[in-house]
Amino acid sequence: MIRLRLSSDDLRNTRISFSPLWEAVLSYRMLAGRVPHPIHSPWAEDARGAASSLDLRTLAALLATGMAFDFMLPVPDRPGRDFAEELERLRETAPDDVASEVEAAYSSVDRRPPVELQPFVDHSPRALGRLADELQEYWAAVLAHRWPAVRALLEAEVLHGAHRQVTGGVDAFLDDLHPAVRWDGTALEVSGPDHALVDPRGRGVVFVPTVFAWPDVAVGLSREGTVLVAYQARGTAAVWDAPPPDPEHALEILLGRERAAVLQSLRVPRSTTDLATLLRIAASSASYHLAVLRHAGLVESHREGRRVLYRISPVGESLLRLWDAPPQPAGGRRRRWREPLRPRPELSKSFESFPLPRPPA
Repeated sequence: MIRLRLSSDDLRNTRISFSPLWEAVLSYRMLAGRVPHPIHSPWAEDARGAASSLDLRTLAALLATGMAFDFMLPVPDRPGRDFAEELERLRETAPDDVASEVEAAYSSVDRRPPVELQPFVDHSPRALGRLADELQEYWAAVLAHRWPAVRALLEAEVLHGAHRQVTGGVDAFLDDLHPAVRWDGTALEVSGPDHALVDPRGRGVVFVPTVFAWPDVAVGLSREGTVLVAYQARGTAAVWDAPPPDPEHALEILLGRERAAVLQSLRVPRSTTDLATLLRIAASSASYHLAVLRHAGLVESHREGRRVLYRISPVGESLLRLWDAPPQPAGGRRRRWREPLRPRPELSKSFESFPLPRPPA
């Protein structure tokens, strides 16, 4: 167990953020180094095929030990940075810092760095450029089309943490992070095989939710002395899940084909643009369907900076559960629904009372 002793200064400086560069590095480590958890299987199968033709020898050599170097996972300074910005930040890393980190890592296990990493040891600025180029190729082939859904999930995790802290204070935020993390009022205890007592010395902790952290909560220390805690974001499985099969197209009959697709896609928070891109429909159509679903009480929205994110509401989840039940065994009475989470009268009322907005001119 790792115990993080947090002072009042640490609590004031603690924050939560995410990083597309972290997602790229950790996803490739998972893809190359171990059998992914079943929740990642839909992504892993596609990702291996997409990455099979890429020359990623530098990235593979850096992650060969299963550990990512600190310079590959810089402290996320704020949510919302795009991948190009983070790659530029990587390119600007001091070659001396990179060389020291690589040499120290291999010296600790009495090994010499492999030949693919010799340019890093030789303080070559081109080595970081090569790594950035490989990460860009990997991102474009494997993650770019997935990023809107992953970003929406991570943004929702940040908003969840902020809401918990605003409504219940820091105790509520830290108590609700992850099953492997426990807050006792003075220290944060992270379950795991390692044992250490860590003092952030007033710098606080940066919590980094990620899709690819499973199964562990990882605790690290940046070169600047910042404590980092990476953990699995809530609802990760929904990023890769396909909508449940509906062979009779009952939801489409009820809502219409496009509107049903919009509702099912909102199991993960998404913006109007994300939905339009994902479903290959006009942004105006996505906006109209969202307006209808929101009037019906099936969708909720919240603002994240300049973006408005939509997600399915509890009533919408109740509706989708009507079609989520598995088919009954042969010979038994067929039943394609299950009781919704909320009483059925409340669900019916939502449908009877909402006014349909007029289609845009």
